[in-house]
Amino acid sequence: MSATPNEPAARAVRDIAVEFVQTGAGVPDGGKPGRVSEREGTLDRRLFLTCANPECKKGGFLLRAVVDRAVKDARTEVELDLPCAGYTGPLRSERGPGAGCANRLRGAIRITYAPAKPRA
Repeated sequence: MSATPNEPAARAVRDIAVEFVQTGAGVPDGGKPGRVSEREGTLDRRLFLTCANPECKKGGFLLRAVVDRAVKDARTEVELDLPCAGYTGPLRSERGPGAGCANRLRGAIRITYAPAKPRA
């Protein structure tokens, strides 16, 4: 689908950088700060950050939906406040699923776009 004359063409993403503080179990009081960037090669290609909670199973922070929405809206910065996607407790519980992991990720995603190409 191409852009109409009244609609701006989609711009290519040059870099995605995430500055964050993870809070909860497995991190020091005040949280664990971090920074990852696509350009620096420190950001996972799946846009996934792991959870520091040693009790957490199948956990982490899923950034893909937030980034996709920001790119669709051509935003350059998005604030983060995400819960961990994992759970704590036994792997096989006859009482049902374990409790959700209480760790959180707060911070910001900054998206840099390539310069728009002039139209011919």
